[in-house]
Amino acid sequence: MSTDASRASFLSTFTVILVPILAGITGRGISKTTLGAAGLALTGTWLLENGGTKASIGDLYNLMSAAFFALQIFRTEYYCRKLPRSTMMPMLATSVVTTAVLGSVLAAGTHPTQVAATLHSLLMPTSWMTTFHIPMKELLYTGLLSTDLVLVIEMMALHNVPSTDAAIIYTMEPVLGSILAYFFLGERWGPMGWLGAGLILTSSLATQLLGGEPDGMEDAREQG
Repeated sequence: MSTDASRASFLSTFTVILVPILAGITGRGISKTTLGAAGLALTGTWLLENGGTKASIGDLYNLMSAAFFALQIFRTEYYCRKLPRSTMMPMLATSVVTTAVLGSVLAAGTHPTQVAATLHSLLMPTSWMTTFHIPMKELLYTGLLSTDLVLVIEMMALHNVPSTDAAIIYTMEPVLGSILAYFFLGERWGPMGWLGAGLILTSSLATQLLGGEPDGMEDAREQG
């Protein structure tokens, strides 16, 4: 809510930089190309932050989201390859329930008054939807399409598709996000913003296409 949609989509590209870094931390090793791409991505982020609207707390949230998403991809790939396909839906349910519980706890901690009022009003179901002005369309879209459906497709893909190939596909997110923001939200960047966005996208692709896997990485994947 406090950052541009186009900027947020490019900041989320840090996921494909963080995945190989996580692999290196767990003993798989990090190639020189990956380290260089990480530096390039940081440079691109600096340009992006100075090439449009001012930086905001929302940018930090997006980077944190990218970090946690990278961790989710990293571990999901391992378990999808280790466990049978029949466990896919239980894995999805566990992921969604965990997110809901942690989100509820966080909401209660940061907005206790609003949460208390919401719980109290739920006891009066006659007009609770009108009272809360609940955006049902947005909730259904976020919950069913951009969360549940996306996770199902991701888990199905990671049974067969290597994480490097999946990461390349993920780099299309900022491209599509910027296109949609350009046409529907009227968001515009200056030259520095476009250069920074290009560096982030280039670094993401370079990590996956040129980074390769250091010796022993495949064995480490099997060991988790």
